Amino acid sequence: MVTAAESTESPEPGTCVMEDLTGLKSDQVKQLFILIHGTGKPENAQWTDKKSGLAQKFAERNGASLQRFIWSGRNSHEDRIQAGHALQSELRRLLTSLRREVPVYIVAHSHAGNVALYALRDKWLRQRVTRVACLATPFLHLTRDQLKFSLLMLSTITVGMLLFVLGGTFLLAKLIDIAEISGSFWGAVAAFVLGLLGLLWFLRRKLEDAGLSWSPAEYLRARRVKGAALDAKLQSLELPELSLEQLIALRAASDEAAGALVTAQFLSWAAWAT
Repeated sequence: MVTAAESTESPEPGTCVMEDLTGLKSDQVKQLFILIHGTGKPENAQWTDKKSGLAQKFAERNGASLQRFIWSGRNSHEDRIQAGHALQSELRRLLTSLRREVPVYIVAHSHAGNVALYALRDKWLRQRVTRVACLATPFLHLTRDQLKFSLLMLSTITVGMLLFVLGGTFLLAKLIDIAEISGSFWGAVAAFVLGLLGLLWFLRRKLEDAGLSWSPAEYLRARRVKGAALDAKLQSLELPELSLEQLIALRAASDEAAGALVTAQFLSWAAWAT
């Protein structure tokens, strides 16, 4: 029914793979399970391996077809959107290949929950999928007002950092008697400022390499984005409406994604509380 992929290594950008772990023929399938790893390398998500306890438990069910969806795992909104489109296509292909309607269950960890929900923007798929279990998923939702608030906060922090550096420089100058400062001191100050700018540039490049695409300049330019472009960006974060019976959101205290999730929620609440 599905062409199996032997490797679980991270696929190239823009490519995703659906791996069949059970190899049942389409007329043998009575229920369908989809396992989706979260952010990180697919090979590290051992719970999606066919030898894992969870996978074996699902496979024991009568007529259970077990599929593993492999995507890049990069912490990038663009990668998750691409994975959502790919998952949508794979689910449509799988379900249309079956000879009858069967229960469909999706189990997704971390940001894979968003990938699954992006795929379920398709109304036909929402009607066919029985249940989605999201494990420690940070559901992303942003309104125009929240975006403007976030950009304002980032701008304020950036300006505050610059003022802190300049204020500290002048305070140090005053402490050692500004009237007798030699040229070498101002050379040291200039070297310090250039070093700080170099550090910020280095951090920006590292964050972009990690798929986070953060830089003050990009966000400041984004403040000037109006109309359709901004609406399209916000629309890309929209999630479909699912019934309470169709969506299960779980969080384990010992899960590594849960710690980051709690921290992000705390910072979000603190920002809006102020």
